[in-house]
Amino acid sequence: MKVFPKALISFPIIGAIATLAATPSFAAILSTGPAVTEISPPSSVKANKKQSNDTIYLFQERENFSLPRQVSVDITSPEKYSQKKPLTPGIIPAYVPVDSYFLHVDPIGTLHSITLSGSVTFDEEILGLIVLNRNHNDSKNLLGNPGTDYPNQNAKLEFSANSVDSVEWLENRLDVTLRASSSRDQIRVITEHSVAPTFDRFLLNGRNSNLTIFEGDSVSALLYGTDPNRDAISFFLNDGFIGTDFRESGTRLRSTNLGVFEDETTVTYRGRVRDEDGKYSNSILEQSLSTTLHQLSLA
Repeated sequence: MKVFPKALISFPIIGAIATLAATPSFAAILSTGPAVTEISPPSSVKANKKQSNDTIYLFQERENFSLPRQVSVDITSPEKYSQKKPLTPGIIPAYVPVDSYFLHVDPIGTLHSITLSGSVTFDEEILGLIVLNRNHNDSKNLLGNPGTDYPNQNAKLEFSANSVDSVEWLENRLDVTLRASSSRDQIRVITEHSVAPTFDRFLLNGRNSNLTIFEGDSVSALLYGTDPNRDAISFFLNDGFIGTDFRESGTRLRSTNLGVFEDETTVTYRGRVRDEDGKYSNSILEQSLSTTLHQLSLA
């Protein structure tokens, strides 16, 4: 009598990393107007150094800067701030990658005041605004442009009962109205520097080396990803969505069952990750499964 024991299927796993053309990672200002004009960082924004009666100057200070410590800001909530509207102070935690920008108004002369209105739209999420002296001073050495000289005082916005100054934060856009005379009006804008997530590991049945299973057993895939931004990460296998890890820090992961393998076949799985900003990892991981059915005959 011939007996056919349960067959074995051998999966030689060939791991490969395919690097795609990297998407350039840079900050951008999408639009400005009407009084806001983008410029290169000036040598100084102290009194009487960068003046205009018709322009709110805007320049980028830092790009893709990982905060070595937390930063205190004066406004953390998107809404309109004017007159006696309470500010919404808070902190941006350490190690978050950020970009910083500076809005500056300094009228020519001191005998009259000017009022200018303008807007700026960023391509990234705004994390917070600094509009008062204390946090300006505390953040200038950290977030200021290294080649720009900054003042120590008299650069704040006024939100008193009779003040004209106003800031309206609408998602990634700011609308500002600033009145300045002998003192300057200045705003530091901190945005999140969005970078593509990293696809770290791709395991089959917990292993990334040769795998042997019995006929009729199933194979599961486990994918790992990380992102320096506080984003959830979604996972894809052969362009099919397998799930999202909604944690905003540390290693994120998702698993899926690839099913039961009983016949001879070769399958290649390509994994990739995407963050909630829509950016995909610049690399993919591949695992090729070659299955061979071995039958053993016993007399």
